[in-house]
Amino acid sequence: MSLLDESLLDEPLLDDLFQALSVYDDLLFDLDNTLFPTTDYDRGAFADIAALYPDTRDLCEYLMHQKQLQGARYARLFDDAVTVFKLPITTVATMVQCYHNHNGCFVQTDPRYLELLRKLQQRGHRLFMISNGRPRIQQCKLRRLEFSKLFTEICICDGSAERPLKPDPRVFIALNDTYHLNKPVMIGDTPEIDGQFAHACNIPFLHHCYHKE
Repeated sequence: MSLLDESLLDEPLLDDLFQALSVYDDLLFDLDNTLFPTTDYDRGAFADIAALYPDTRDLCEYLMHQKQLQGARYARLFDDAVTVFKLPITTVATMVQCYHNHNGCFVQTDPRYLELLRKLQQRGHRLFMISNGRPRIQQCKLRRLEFSKLFTEICICDGSAERPLKPDPRVFIALNDTYHLNKPVMIGDTPEIDGQFAHACNIPFLHHCYHKE
C-alpha cells in the first residue's frame, strides 16, 4: 500500500521517490527540473523578449528550441539569436535584462510535488533546497511556487564567495555546521552537477528529473 495520498497512487515515479527517501533524515533538493520544469520560466521570459521585436518572426520558438538543444548552461543563446535574426549586437544586453526581469507568469506549483513535499515533512524529514542560479530569478520562481515554506532553509548558489556554485561543497559544509545534518541525501536532475556535489560532500545522490503528468 502506498504511503502517499490517493491523488498520487497512480504516480509510481513519485511514489518510488517517496519510498526511496524514507531511509534518510535530511533531504537536500535541487529546484530547476527537479521540483518544477524550468521551461515554465523560459517560455514566459522568451515571449517577453519576442514581444520587444514584433517584426522578428519565431524568435520565442527559436530561443526555446535552442535552449533545449544546447542545454541550460549554454552561454551564447542570445548571441546566437542576434546573429540568426540579424539584430543589432546591443540587442544581447536587452535580451539578458528582459530575461532577468521576467515575472515568472507561467511558473506554477505542481500539486503532485507539493503533496510529496508535504508528506515528507509530515513524516519528520527536514527539507533543504540548494539551487544554482541568479538570486533574482530563483526568488521569482520561488514566489510563484507554493512549497517554499516547507523548507528549513533555501540556499541559492550564485557563484559568490559565500555561495559558490554546486558542485563546490562549501554551501553543504555551512548547512551542516548550522543544522548538524543527519543522514542527508541530495536529490537532483543533473548527475554532473548535483551528483558531483553529493560526491564532494560525501553523501548519497538520488537522481530525479521532474516529469509532467
